[in-house]
Amino acid sequence: MSGVADRTIVRLFFASTRVLDRSIRLLRGVFDGVWLGLLDPDRIALIDEEYYRHERMYLTDEYNRQGLWPWERKLIDTFFAGVSRIAVTSAGAGREVLALLDLGYDAVGFECNEKLAEFGNDLTVASGHGLRIHSAERDVWPKLADGFDAAVIGWGSYMHIAGRQRRVTLLEEARAALPDRAPVLLSFLPRSGDSIRFRTAVRIGNVFRRLLRREALELGDALSPLYGHYFTGDEIGTELSDAGFELVHCSMENYGQAVGLARVR
Repeated sequence: MSGVADRTIVRLFFASTRVLDRSIRLLRGVFDGVWLGLLDPDRIALIDEEYYRHERMYLTDEYNRQGLWPWERKLIDTFFAGVSRIAVTSAGAGREVLALLDLGYDAVGFECNEKLAEFGNDLTVASGHGLRIHSAERDVWPKLADGFDAAVIGWGSYMHIAGRQRRVTLLEEARAALPDRAPVLLSFLPRSGDSIRFRTAVRIGNVFRRLLRREALELGDALSPLYGHYFTGDEIGTELSDAGFELVHCSMENYGQAVGLARVR
């Protein structure tokens, strides 16, 4: 650099960039907090349904026939050895189901969005596997999901269940339906701590929630644009443990992923 003025300008540039980034995170937290404070579970579900009605990517052959993500394939190969029948919850239009069928597993999907389930069944029928995706209630273990020896909680869907107790209840129901040492795979968006976005969302959102007499938001709750809870590794581990699973794998790189094995009763 040629002089003091140049160095000063460069320092001011990077300082202003940090201020801008922090301001954006703060504003995002305010937005999340206001809307999460006002929205009830039924309206959160309606937003979810509307999102998938317009997000055409999930209703294409190309997307659903692309197979497992590399990290999914690695975890299936590592922890699902000897498994035959796999329940896939929040199966969407069948990407994981189709991929697992192609790998030789007896995979069955469960999906609350009727449009996604219908499209997925068109794909499984066209592939010679018959109807493979059943309608299911949102955020609960499917009533028809019996007789399976492993489970995949559909890509990213675990984080879209609002409230720790609801998530643990889903896993408890899965544990009750699965045999000892059965693997369950789930995935999520990770967080490393209590950033300004998450702190702001909780503080603002819980003001509204107290006034409306609703359950409190948790640190990590956000909108992006759907409701999602961003997890630390400790949170994932304790939720699996509380539901009766032993955490045997957890990675926070790229997309968060975890595998639990059903503890021996």
